[in-house]
Amino acid sequence: MDFDFNLILVPVTLILGVIWLLDKLWLKQHAHGRVIESQEVKEAQATLDHHQAAFKQSLTEHNIHYEDIDSITLDDAPMSVKQAQREYRDAKRHAYVVRSKQKPVEEFFWVRWAYDFFPILAVVLIVRSFIIEPFNIPSSSIVPTLYTGDFIAVNKFDY
Repeated sequence: MDFDFNLILVPVTLILGVIWLLDKLWLKQHAHGRVIESQEVKEAQATLDHHQAAFKQSLTEHNIHYEDIDSITLDDAPMSVKQAQREYRDAKRHAYVVRSKQKPVEEFFWVRWAYDFFPILAVVLIVRSFIIEPFNIPSSSIVPTLYTGDFIAVNKFDY
């Protein structure tokens, strides 16, 4: 049975390439962890920003200097600063929980396949077309050195 690999490689590469290009330009389905932010996430982020600003303002009012707001220790700070820090940490925790509940955008099966296999198939097609390609000797025309059924790799770069 004679099997022509190029008869399958070229159309599959072209189809996956078209799907990949359509997704890049129009569908925009390929996620890589992308999520659509819900209203709950936006509200949690706004609350976090508000509490972070209030905590920074409380630190500034009491002349407490900080470089990293998340690693600051307030053992002998006034109660209002500790309360602002507690509210900021609670808001930060709540925002993290809300974000972790978000599900990534679902993408079509073919789009995922196009992103996974198109680059590989394109490289294989280019290598087989322009650099090197395996061949099977079909007849006994060069019998002293090569026999029928032998596999050879032809360097297409020299042509």
